[in-house]
Amino acid sequence: MKTQVSATMSLIDGLHFQGKDEKDNTIELDSAAAGVSQAGFKPMELVLQALCGCSGMDSVFILNKRKLKPEKFEIEVTGIKRDEHPRIFEEINVVYRTKGEGITLKELERAVSLSMDKYCSVSAMLRGVVKINWRCEVIE
Repeated sequence: MKTQVSATMSLIDGLHFQGKDEKDNTIELDSAAAGVSQAGFKPMELVLQALCGCSGMDSVFILNKRKLKPEKFEIEVTGIKRDEHPRIFEEINVVYRTKGEGITLKELERAVSLSMDKYCSVSAMLRGVVKINWRCEVIE
C-alpha cells in the first residue's frame, strides 16, 4: 500500500516561508540576501538536514537493535554546489560521530552502511544525482 505525505508552504514576508506538515509541525525557510538577517533554513540546507536526519535515525535504530546505546551521536555534513543554475549539490560529505559503551568503529560503520545503502529514503533519492561520501568516528 502506498503512503501519501502532504505539506503546505505559506509566504510570511519577502522570501520568508513557513512550512507545515499534516500534524501542524512547522519549519521556517528563508533566502535572505547577504548581510540581511535570515529567518530560517535555505531550502538546500534542508536537503542536507534531511539526509542527516534520515540516516541518523536509521543508524541509531540499528545500533539499538544490536543492544548498543549511543551516549552521543552527531552528524556533520557539507554540501558542495556547482556554480551554475540550478545550483545543485555535486558532492555531499558526511561524518558520523558517536560515543557509547561497546560501540566500535566497525559497529558504527555497519549501521551507517546499512542506512545509506538500504534504508535511508533520502539517500536513495539522492543516489545517482550527487556523490555522497561518508565516514565514521568513534569518540573516546
